[in-house]
Amino acid sequence: MITASVLIVLIAGLMIYWFYFKEDRFTFQVGQVEFAVENHSTAGRSSIQDEVTHAYEAIMGAVKGDYDPASQISLEFYNQKDISFATRDEVVLFKDQGHFLTVHELSHALLWGKEEQDDRGYWALEGLAIHLQTEYGDPVYPNYDVSPHAIMNVVKEEGMMIPLTKLCGTSMSRMLFQPSLESDGASRSLQWISYIESASFVSYLIDEYGMEEFEKVFNEKDSLQQMKEVYGKDAAELQEDWLAYIDQESYKLSEREQKKVPGLEKRRSYFGEIDERYIH
Repeated sequence: MITASVLIVLIAGLMIYWFYFKEDRFTFQVGQVEFAVENHSTAGRSSIQDEVTHAYEAIMGAVKGDYDPASQISLEFYNQKDISFATRDEVVLFKDQGHFLTVHELSHALLWGKEEQDDRGYWALEGLAIHLQTEYGDPVYPNYDVSPHAIMNVVKEEGMMIPLTKLCGTSMSRMLFQPSLESDGASRSLQWISYIESASFVSYLIDEYGMEEFEKVFNEKDSLQQMKEVYGKDAAELQEDWLAYIDQESYKLSEREQKKVPGLEKRRSYFGEIDERYIH
């Protein structure tokens, strides 16, 4: 016979299970895209719909070109911390410091190019995603709402900057931006540097030359040649201009900002282990 106290415990357990492990499926339309949601998180339907709608409108409002996203995009939401990712028709979101990388990952899906290959320019894809997330989304990896320029100045001062010829080239793209899941701390720190540097450089290009000009190099093959044609400068000249642009007092990382970036000191502790071929 089940006693009242046991019954209460069972009911409480079921409620906890339902609250944390429930699966909720629903669809809604925003613009030309139908979003099919599979929600494994504690976020409610209305908050998910509001967040996705805001992200969609912010992304499509920021870009100037014509894009043709998939007519249906599946979205999965999870409470736990893991690596979020996106393809043209699928976005899987995990929490980072209590927030989803919705703007970042949705920008990848909505602005997906015609092909998926290493010479599409990871620097431009990730740089724009972080730029948009910082402008319109929650504070998440890699800069947590801190100016990428400020963090980039720390990277530069530490002597860990990746030259633009390597960051925007094709030979090292996979190693810089997509190390294996089993990678060590040095590889993960190198990836973080690649993201920060891309975000800072892309933000500079957009601020100085405008979104329309940037989109002429976005999602294009042979970024280095494309940049020279669009901006009239090679990578070395653009690098000099960009570094001069961020070298100002307003872009110095404050103590308060350092505390906003989780794991900053741990990442810096791995800098000495990064292979020099990436940074020289």
